[in-house]
Amino acid sequence: MILGVDIGGTKTMFVLYDHESFKVLDTIRSSQENLNILSDKINKIVESYNIKAIGIGIAGWVRNGILLKTPNIKDGSIRLNLTVPYILENDANCFAYGVYNILAKKDESNIRNIVGITVGTGIGCGIVIDGKIYRGKGLAGELAHITVEGEKNCSCGGKGHLESYFSGWSLEERFKKPVKEVMEENIEGFYESREFDIFVKSIANLVMIIDPDVIVFGGSIGMRFNKKIVEERLKSYILPEFDTKVILFIDEDVVAKGAIFLAKEAILSSD
Repeated sequence: MILGVDIGGTKTMFVLYDHESFKVLDTIRSSQENLNILSDKINKIVESYNIKAIGIGIAGWVRNGILLKTPNIKDGSIRLNLTVPYILENDANCFAYGVYNILAKKDESNIRNIVGITVGTGIGCGIVIDGKIYRGKGLAGELAHITVEGEKNCSCGGKGHLESYFSGWSLEERFKKPVKEVMEENIEGFYESREFDIFVKSIANLVMIIDPDVIVFGGSIGMRFNKKIVEERLKSYILPEFDTKVILFIDEDVVAKGAIFLAKEAILSSD
């Protein structure tokens, strides 16, 4: 058995994998109170289900398995003391790798290069090149914190970053209500907003640099995008020679699944 844990800015999910199927065990708030007892909770699951390895995806900056920063997890103090081997990886990398593995199992072998964009509390970006996560020195893919314009404060402490204009927390500040409600009640206002335009331009620039097979959108907000609108807007900023596909990946468990795939390869395959 392998356990996948998805520690997001709002919630933490636990997913069990028996090498054939996935099962969501529990979902809790990513409050500091819950994070303080996270190791105890995981160790209880390990004992109950005879877990051999754990994959953890977290909404934070991870280099060489070390958590450096968690801009969208309040306080962000997390100490892991686990009883079985585990890996710790950026959640957007887990998302992209989970998507890649699921598409590969569907015999879509022509897809080797993926950019996975998650939009939820914050923005995550994972890059898979030739079937492998591209990490650079560890922090590659931090699209959320590229400087786009202005001096608006970002959750990371910087100013003018993409996430300070387009993310769950920044859009709620802008519209004064949950983003899901805005998308349901005010479609025109959402897609015609300056914030959405800034977001699409940033994605278009990334496509021009990487030229991936597909851009995959996920996360609690990203999976609810209107695919046609996103495609049309992206095409307006991307040269016609680029033929990147757009996929909306509707799977709330995929970060945990990607962490599981990584743990299976890194830990169990070496045994």
